[in-house]
Amino acid sequence: MTFSRVKALTEDVQVVANALRKSDNLLQVSDDGLLVRRTSPVDAVVDRSPYTLYIEGFATNLQLDDVMQKLQATGMPVVCVRMQYHRTKGGKDFTGSVFVELSTPEDVTKVLTSETPLEVEGTTLTVKSISQHKEDKRQKRDSKRVDSNAPDTVDTAQVETAAVEAGGAKKSLEYITAPFAEDLLVRAESLPSTCSREILQQIVERCGGTIHYIDYSRGLDHAYIQLQTESVVGAKGVCDKIVTAFIVHSTDGTKDPLAIDLLRILYPQRSAVVGTTDGDAEQEEKQETDTCQVNFPTFVAVEGSSAEEEWKRIESARNERRSAMERRRSNHHHPHNSKPKPKRSRPAAAS
Repeated sequence: MTFSRVKALTEDVQVVANALRKSDNLLQVSDDGLLVRRTSPVDAVVDRSPYTLYIEGFATNLQLDDVMQKLQATGMPVVCVRMQYHRTKGGKDFTGSVFVELSTPEDVTKVLTSETPLEVEGTTLTVKSISQHKEDKRQKRDSKRVDSNAPDTVDTAQVETAAVEAGGAKKSLEYITAPFAEDLLVRAESLPSTCSREILQQIVERCGGTIHYIDYSRGLDHAYIQLQTESVVGAKGVCDKIVTAFIVHSTDGTKDPLAIDLLRILYPQRSAVVGTTDGDAEQEEKQETDTCQVNFPTFVAVEGSSAEEEWKRIESARNERRSAMERRRSNHHHPHNSKPKPKRSRPAAAS
C-alpha cells in the first residue's frame, strides 16, 4: 500500500484486491489478493506530448484534487494531471506547476491559441506546449552551464598573443564537432534524483552501446546519450533491450535478469544481495522485492530531424564549455597574472 490516495480510502488489502478483480479484462489477481498482473501485454509506448500542456502558477499548498477541480472549472477536458515536486529534507513540496493531459491534440491547440489568458481564482497561469517547455528548460540549463564555466574577463586575442610571445604554440579554442549519424542518440527520462553520468554509462554499456558523450546534469530527470559511430549496438538496439527487459520484468511472473542488473545499477542502495548464504535468504528476498518496486526510467531512440537538431545543440554546448575552460586555463597561466618572486636579501657579512 504505497499509493497515498488509495491509503486515504482504505488500507485493507482485500478491499483493494476485490476492487481490482472487477477489472478482469485488464488485471488478474492471485487467490490471496497479494499479487496482480496484466492479462495482456503492455501496449506500445505512445508519445503523449501532443495531448499535454505545461501549466505553472498554482498555489503551492494545493492538492491533486484541488488542481483538477480548478482546471475542469475552466472548461478543459482534463484526462490526467501530473503535479511537479521538488525534494526537501522533510519530503517533497509542490512547485506550483503541472502537466495536464487533455482529450485530443485539438484541445491543446485551442488552449494555446486562445486570446483569453487562463485564470484560476484571479491568478493568471502560464501555459506552454511540451516542446516549448522543454526548449525553455534547455536554454536555462545551457545558460547556467556557460555562465558557470566562463571566466570573469578574458581577451582571447591577448591570451593567444601572450602564448606565442612566451614561445608556446598557439592553441585553437575551437573543437571539431562530432558528425551526426542516425541511430546514435538516446533520450532517457524519469531518471531518479540519484542518477549520474557514470550510472547512465554503465546502463548503456550493459546493453552493448559505446558512449561518445552524456549530456546530463545531476538532479535532472532526463538526459541525452550520444553513442560512438563504432558502437556495436545502436540507439534503437539499446532502447529495445531496456524496454523489453522492463516490460518482461513488470508483467511476467519471472524476474528478467537484465532488468535486475539495470535496477541494481540505478538503485545500488536498494539492489538485491548477490551470493548470500542460506541464513540471508529472507533478507535477499526482501531486498529483491524492494528492487522491483522502484520506478522504471524510459529510454527512447531519438530519430529524424529532431535527432540531428539535438545532436548539434549538444555538440555546440559542449564546445562552448570546452572553450570557456581552455580560456580560463590560459588566463590562469597568463604571464601578466604571475607575480614576480621577491628577492631574498643576503645577510650582512660579519665584521
